[in-house]
Amino acid sequence: MIRFLTTLPPPIYQATAPLVSSILLSLSNTLQRTALWQFDRNSIKPPQETPIIYTMWHGHLPFLMVHHGSMNDTRTLLVQSNAYMEGTVAWSRKLGLRIQRGGGKDDKPSIPILLEELVEERNSIILAVDGPYGPRHRMKTGCVELARETGECHVEAQINM
Repeated sequence: MIRFLTTLPPPIYQATAPLVSSILLSLSNTLQRTALWQFDRNSIKPPQETPIIYTMWHGHLPFLMVHHGSMNDTRTLLVQSNAYMEGTVAWSRKLGLRIQRGGGKDDKPSIPILLEELVEERNSIILAVDGPYGPRHRMKTGCVELARETGECHVEAQINM
């Protein structure tokens, strides 16, 4: 069923994005009103004027989009440019996130785009580290390369390929 939904003509995604995003926003608001949040906002809020690279697995993305959208600073979500992502893009914007398209097979390389967000715009970014095409829960090297490219951080990571 899900694979079928990714093969529809692009105009269908554009036409249904407002409805899909409104439904997802309603569900998000319900989740925020009824869930017991188990975190300290001050522990995850970046220091003044310091952008952060937030990473997660793809499967956690919907929950963390709601969380990151509720923060009061500017955070940018990397979303691939496929047409079927239009509902997610509209929902993310309604949550308060900025969107940068990239990271997919046919997209522009995402590192230069995200470097501009981090270094020039001073916005924190959010990206899934296992990539849209898997393998699931296997970190790709892009987030480490991005952190190194900023020139402002030290990265230590072991990546098993």
